[in-house]
Amino acid sequence: MSRDFALILTAGGQSTRFGGGKKEYIEIEGETIIRRSLRPFLSLPYLKRVVVTYPKGQREEMVRALGKVSNHIPLSLVEGGETRTLSVKNGVSFLSSFSDYSLIAVHDGARPFVSVATIERCLSAAEVTGGAVPALKFPDAVKRCSAEGEIIESVDRSGLLRVQTPQVFSRDTLISAYASLSESESYDDDASLFLSRGGRVKAVEGNEENIKITWKSDLKKERDMRIGFGNDIHRLVENRPLMMGGIALPHSKGEEAHSDGDVLLHALIDALLGAAAKGDIGCLFPPEDKKWKDRDSKELLATVLSILEAEIINIDAVITLEGFRLKPYTAAIRESLSTLLSLPVDRISVKAKTNEGLDSLGKGEAVKAEVVVLVK
Repeated sequence: MSRDFALILTAGGQSTRFGGGKKEYIEIEGETIIRRSLRPFLSLPYLKRVVVTYPKGQREEMVRALGKVSNHIPLSLVEGGETRTLSVKNGVSFLSSFSDYSLIAVHDGARPFVSVATIERCLSAAEVTGGAVPALKFPDAVKRCSAEGEIIESVDRSGLLRVQTPQVFSRDTLISAYASLSESESYDDDASLFLSRGGRVKAVEGNEENIKITWKSDLKKERDMRIGFGNDIHRLVENRPLMMGGIALPHSKGEEAHSDGDVLLHALIDALLGAAAKGDIGCLFPPEDKKWKDRDSKELLATVLSILEAEIINIDAVITLEGFRLKPYTAAIRESLSTLLSLPVDRISVKAKTNEGLDSLGKGEAVKAEVVVLVK
């Protein structure tokens, strides 16, 4: 089974428990909740199309909340139903007209802190079993109580899990399951329907950060902030392209390296790994390993993003290069990083410096990049 997938982002409810306004339209740190819930998926190359459900009469509000989405990924808005089950059914029905994907992921539009690593785990498991959900164990004792709140009995929590989204399923099986849905049927989540139709669902490791915004108090929950620093330097040689942030620059020389030598992406990778305390680029992609020979550094970055349980907040980069005017290209470099990371360009800083003629950098014999990142 291919990993190519379509995404249904559910936001068809009225946010009645939130207590004032539709929660998906609320901004946190300058970005709407619905947009933040979508953003990690946009960085994945196997995402083929996106469907967002919205409440009746709120199409324009949803368009504004989503903002601009990458032009190469088709995005469609579908009116939701009276329940979450019916909203997802509308999204699945719309997707059934397309066949350029083999998996369907369903994600709550009010889960803005999902990580790329969590998504990747779900996709990998669904490729094998046909269905996958991220889940967490219960850290506390579990009790069953009466409607009046009186505890009736203790519940054995072994084997019990708290299930999150995204929930990922094989395309044809999920389409068939929703097509067979009767008017009287309603489910807490898509996995319940999938299981009722004989599907298999694998529970993979979830993430405590992947909370669903339900009450306003959820917006106040603090998350761990970390800073990472990375730097990289490469000798400049003839007959090599100068790669910078995923794009080639018109320089007469390029980086001498085991991979394509993109110093900016290498420094960024080191900064991300440093923030997560997961070693450095040499540990993950050792130069003696031939499979990384001449590899595109964008692939290395994608690999790192797939294992990080973190959200990038902003990036500050400094590139030192002599004998080549880099400043006219910094906007293009920022746009490239924005696409690779699915991060707003106004959270990415790229500065061009020279070394004032000093040492190998000042003589134009090498290029250097330094990057600081802030992550949650």
